Amino acid sequence: MKIHQKLKRLFKQKRIVELLINQKILILLLACVFLIHTAGYTQPGYAISMQNRSIREVLKKIEGFGTYRFFFKDDLASLEKKVNLNVEKADLDEILKKVFANTDLGYKIMEDNLVIVTQSSALFPKGVISKQLNIRGIIIDENGLPLPGVNIRVKSTGLGTVSDKEGRFSIDIADRNTILQFSFIGFITQEIEVGSQSFVTVVLKEDIKKLDEVVVIGYGQIRKKDLSTAVSTLSNLSSMKSRPTGIGGMMQGNIAGVTVVNNGGDPGSSPQIVIRGNGSRGGDSPLWVVDGVPGAPVNTEDIESLVVLKDAASAAIYGSNVGSGGVILVTTKQAKSGKPRIEANFYRGYENAWKLPSALNAKELADVKNLAADNAGVARNPAFDATQNPYGMVTRTNWIDEIFRTGKTDHFSITATGGNDNLKGLVSFEANNTDGILLNTFSRGFSGKAIVDFKISKNISFSQWIQAGVTKGYSADTHSGYTGTIISAIYMPPSATVYDKDGSFGGVVPKDNLKYAGAYGDIVNPVATLLRTDISNPTRKIHSTSTLSVNLIPGLSFKSVFTISGNDSQYSSFSPIRSEPGKPSLSNSLDLSTSSYYRWLWENVGTYTKTFDKHIFTLMGGYTSSYEKYTGFGLTAYDFLYEDAWARTLINASDWSKSKPYQNISEQAATSSFGRISYNYSDRYFLTASLRNDATSKLYTKNNSGTFPAVSGAWKISSEPFFDVPLINLLKIRGSWGQIGNVGKVPNYSSNVTLTSQRNTILGQNPVQNTGLALTSIANYDLTWETSEQTDFGFDLDLFNNHLNIVSDYYEKKTKNLIDYIPIAGTAGIPNQPLGNVGLVKNSGIEVAVTYSNQIGDLKYKIGGNFATNKSEVLNLGTSAYYNEGDAVRGVLTPLRSTVGQPWYSYFVIPTNGIFQSDAEAKAYLNKSGTPIQPNAKAGDLKFVDSNGDGQINDNDRVYKGSYLPKTTFGFNGYASYKGFDFSFQIQGVSGNKIFNALKLTTLTAAEQGYNMSRDILGAWSPTNKGSNIPRVSATDPNQNFGLTSDWYLEDGSYLRVKNITMGYSIPSSFFQKVKMENCKVRFYLSAENLLTITKYSGMDPEVGNNGIDVGSYPVSRTFSVGVNVNF
Repeated sequence: MKIHQKLKRLFKQKRIVELLINQKILILLLACVFLIHTAGYTQPGYAISMQNRSIREVLKKIEGFGTYRFFFKDDLASLEKKVNLNVEKADLDEILKKVFANTDLGYKIMEDNLVIVTQSSALFPKGVISKQLNIRGIIIDENGLPLPGVNIRVKSTGLGTVSDKEGRFSIDIADRNTILQFSFIGFITQEIEVGSQSFVTVVLKEDIKKLDEVVVIGYGQIRKKDLSTAVSTLSNLSSMKSRPTGIGGMMQGNIAGVTVVNNGGDPGSSPQIVIRGNGSRGGDSPLWVVDGVPGAPVNTEDIESLVVLKDAASAAIYGSNVGSGGVILVTTKQAKSGKPRIEANFYRGYENAWKLPSALNAKELADVKNLAADNAGVARNPAFDATQNPYGMVTRTNWIDEIFRTGKTDHFSITATGGNDNLKGLVSFEANNTDGILLNTFSRGFSGKAIVDFKISKNISFSQWIQAGVTKGYSADTHSGYTGTIISAIYMPPSATVYDKDGSFGGVVPKDNLKYAGAYGDIVNPVATLLRTDISNPTRKIHSTSTLSVNLIPGLSFKSVFTISGNDSQYSSFSPIRSEPGKPSLSNSLDLSTSSYYRWLWENVGTYTKTFDKHIFTLMGGYTSSYEKYTGFGLTAYDFLYEDAWARTLINASDWSKSKPYQNISEQAATSSFGRISYNYSDRYFLTASLRNDATSKLYTKNNSGTFPAVSGAWKISSEPFFDVPLINLLKIRGSWGQIGNVGKVPNYSSNVTLTSQRNTILGQNPVQNTGLALTSIANYDLTWETSEQTDFGFDLDLFNNHLNIVSDYYEKKTKNLIDYIPIAGTAGIPNQPLGNVGLVKNSGIEVAVTYSNQIGDLKYKIGGNFATNKSEVLNLGTSAYYNEGDAVRGVLTPLRSTVGQPWYSYFVIPTNGIFQSDAEAKAYLNKSGTPIQPNAKAGDLKFVDSNGDGQINDNDRVYKGSYLPKTTFGFNGYASYKGFDFSFQIQGVSGNKIFNALKLTTLTAAEQGYNMSRDILGAWSPTNKGSNIPRVSATDPNQNFGLTSDWYLEDGSYLRVKNITMGYSIPSSFFQKVKMENCKVRFYLSAENLLTITKYSGMDPEVGNNGIDVGSYPVSRTFSVGVNVNF
């Protein structure tokens, strides 16, 4: 059956699915279906035939089936005993009893099918000799969590035992001089002399040389040293959770090739995360996969590991969900068996802007305005004459101080887990409350999560994950060149007041003294803008994932995951009358809207692992289907007689004619099938290949399906028999290639253009507007998949007993069949351009990450650094020579354009060559015919470069001058702990990027209405200050110093930032032992975020977002916080 027919059937069946979900029985139904199919299933067991083989070889054979893992000491002599084994459909107990017969070996099966093999006397003591002493104890990690399966042995005899699921143990010793050794995978082996103790509490510390040995990849996991693709992990996560930053902040500067750009410091904004450069015009946001579920929600506190799949070969298994943005895999805390454990974290932080602009005071404003008039040869404005307008000469308000405040953030989280091997659960809760550094800006959110794991039988398990949360907030508009909050605070005259005498908001002048109101320009009181805000925008989200896992036969497992999620958003905004002088608005309105999003995803994956001597094969295959639906409704009503809180409802509006209500309904479906095969020969050669087919309802039927392959390979040279370099522990070279499809920019129904109701046609002898239907665009039936193709070559190098780790990659990412809008003639009669496959973009670069870790006594430390380069270039734009990106500043400056040979969103500006130092120099700037190139220029004006040599300055002289995205990103980090103290730091930065400081357009010129200006204008060029780069002060601008889009606005956006410093202290475990709270741990910490920034950029902060155009963007703040972690 063709895929598009499957999609049609999927659409027809959606109503049945929705009904089942609404009745809350779908999850139960799915579970019952699988249970019915598996109820009669009986474990067939193992079939093994081995003659004259050692017990060690038999255990390795069983491990090859993929179900059990064995843990034992290599020096156990009995493992070399030769045995004969012939069994059919035998379970593990039957096999091991036969193999261990007539030996001193015993075994114990732990959680996760880990089998401990040791001497029988260690596992099952026959009795207690009268002279022996019994020692009991508990083994925990540094977080106070019990460690099951720890190997405990008497150093002198080798006899021992293992800890139980609660971390407890009991062992007999001969005397009190006995030394006990405690060893566990991933932890440092510890020795303790018993002495007078009868109960021992052992705290095992993580072995930082062995961390990250296993990493999560798409639909599976693998040893980090066996990777053949470009994968990076985020380390030191536990210490990062002490920081008042989101996940993006944790990643910034810590992972080579991952660029995190904050869109200013607004508490409601999210950072832009770009992996290996921008490719798609639809954005390159990475796909977040949480606990194996694409697009699932995650709380920062729940994260246990974070892995970034950077190349196409590793990310391709997730198909069109990825696009060209890469994948971020998050593994969260899971339910654990044992006694209930509780973890809690609380911190409070205070934040301020680290750098703020400064405006002229009242006298300075008058002086500059009068100087500007004199320099322009025009009459002075009487508003700036102290004898005529004495009110305007007094500074009453520092508007920057009025809109900024000390922000505050509170964070609280708690997690509880416990249960037994058959039933265990986890619940967590996280709440965040942030008040931004601008008045009335805030972000509120809380989220709860619950997980229950059922072990139905030895081979069947079921898990249910439910998560829900609510968010709301308000973000100030700081990007508008007219009414942006920060730029308005600079514009406002310092003589004005926040409030008038009657308590209402003040304007540029008092309401009873309007004579000079027009002299100050059309300005909005920024405090009024912030405090008048009456917005309610709660978004409620809910998520449910049900997972059924079945071990079918040894080595073969199956997992079915069904996810349903949705969110509901409501928006209400009342805009009151703005009556104060400046930029009044004499109408009010109420905007109401609501939207809902609903999605289900069903993934079914099977995995089979088989070992043949030195050959290990892993096969994985799966099928997914998904459905999404969006609905939205909104309207605006006008002219409310009263503006009191009780009156701000629709019934009180008197004008409904200015706009029509709207309603949106949209849905889409997708199916995918995929497979992957991995091969490992003798831990030396690794090969992985995958194939994925995606189908979507977004595209026309003939193009709605795409197939995307990927392949990767690695050679672990250090595992070769001929390689004997003690200094080198790991040397591996690898390469990968892959393709990923993308339709993220394509709207639903792209091939089914809609008709909209319009009232723009005037017909009849007595002309009236007529309502009719019209096409909104033109269908493109040939639109097909955008494809991201990536090639990667890299190496991994571990040195000095794994203390030093080096990872490096070179990549080339091409985005082909680029999807974007096709330019059409204005006579086509449609308002929206159709989509097409129009071009090709290439990103290439180098990534290097270096980490060194070690331990000296009680001092454990780890330091690291990374850097990455990226060169982005548009190679083809189809029939278009360029794209004007349309980000205009006050309708005057248009600095952004994309074209072949340049990065996306490049700056396209007229170059300048300093400032004319004299009138004679300006007149001498001649073209070939001997006439002045800038006929209106005088001393103190910008000198523009005639780039095309036509003898005049205009937009034809524009050239490309870089972009906002950095060419190089880098970071340094470190962590150290000594006894109860810990310390961490992070430094990050970027270089090779530029910022278009559009704030200069109106704050460094006196020619723009009557606005106040930046104090920097006091340093403008003058005959006595010829070293300035700010053009002369003038009430007119005949040279268009400020009106032309020139590189005078461009500044170096590079910076080096001390991103974070955190210091902590943990109360010694001995204290809690004394108060009978052995499992308790308490840590206090102090943290500083964005502590120091070194940059040449003259604006408030170099992280401005907005494609690099800064019109007074909400600045990133400096934050100091104090908190406490509690585990018990």
